[in-house]
Amino acid sequence: MGMKRAFSTDRSGLTLIELVAAMVLAAMMMVGLMNIVWSASRDLRQVDSDAASDFPTTLLIEQIRVDLQNARGMQWNAVSVMLHGFVSRDASTRLPLLTEGRVIYRVVATESGSALIREQNGQMRDVMWMGVGRILVDSLEQTDPEDSLAPLPEAGGLAAVPSKFRITLTDPRGRILWREVIHHHED
Repeated sequence: MGMKRAFSTDRSGLTLIELVAAMVLAAMMMVGLMNIVWSASRDLRQVDSDAASDFPTTLLIEQIRVDLQNARGMQWNAVSVMLHGFVSRDASTRLPLLTEGRVIYRVVATESGSALIREQNGQMRDVMWMGVGRILVDSLEQTDPEDSLAPLPEAGGLAAVPSKFRITLTDPRGRILWREVIHHHED
């Protein structure tokens, strides 16, 4: 009877092989879980970084938008947009004064690439956006050729601002940085 008991298959413990296999499986699950946590953390940091870097861009876009909407006259080519109207800003605070003036947004070469600058009345120059290659304006309205021959006095000798136009900023490779349709208010 004693011999039969020694060779019995009834047991309540784990063998060393089963214990090692369970530990390897647990370690693999932990590595997978850590990868998920690390990936989520990295994605969250990227979202925070993108939001922080978009904040100044949003402010710049708003400044450009205010100038475009307060202009009465406009002239453009592939690297500049000249605006005349209520576009002046205070020299120290850079806040809009909404007094008459002339502004040129121009793409210029810099040591680190290119930039969009804002020049007010030929004096005050501000770097608005680094990495801009072109500034494009597309009029989205039908105009009568006779209307474009006689600019309005408040347009400063420039053609009147179209009531609807699209402005696009691209980088030097042609990728779009910002594109928006502007609905200029009617007088």
